[in-house]
Amino acid sequence: MNAARYFAVLLLLSLTATAEPTNFRVGAGIWQLSIDPGAPSHDDTGYALLAEFPQSEHAGSRFLVYGMNGQQDYLVRGVETQLFWGWGLASPGFRLYTGPAWHWQKSRAQNSSHITHNGWGWHIGTGWQWRAITLDLTASYRIPDDYDQDGQSVDVTTSALLLSYRF
Repeated sequence: MNAARYFAVLLLLSLTATAEPTNFRVGAGIWQLSIDPGAPSHDDTGYALLAEFPQSEHAGSRFLVYGMNGQQDYLVRGVETQLFWGWGLASPGFRLYTGPAWHWQKSRAQNSSHITHNGWGWHIGTGWQWRAITLDLTASYRIPDDYDQDGQSVDVTTSALLLSYRF
């Protein structure tokens, strides 16, 4: 008799646990790359698709797939993985975060061959979560070793406006 009660309680708890929403998010947004000096300029924007999972209120991770068809046939395709620490990552309301990022991308300018860039960077972001919808504004600074042009040092930054839905 006790075994049946324990089984019923465990079954009820498991059904309750599966009914709760997770913190997994998917979304899309507007993505921008700036290489200064050089192309592309801040006028070029592209797309970003994302998958995000806040593990707690203070830690999370995000995976971005991005692309851009810029002016003067400048093409960019890539991925970026972001780890972040901050406040309010898993609950409704204000969120603020920062952390390391690693990227891999291919770019091509005006009939030239593809150039592959990869490396580390640092990002910062803020946003607001309302119910299952989250709106984020992020910016990243990339270590420019792969982007140096003819020995000239450059600054490489990205920014994105992201809208995601929590499942």
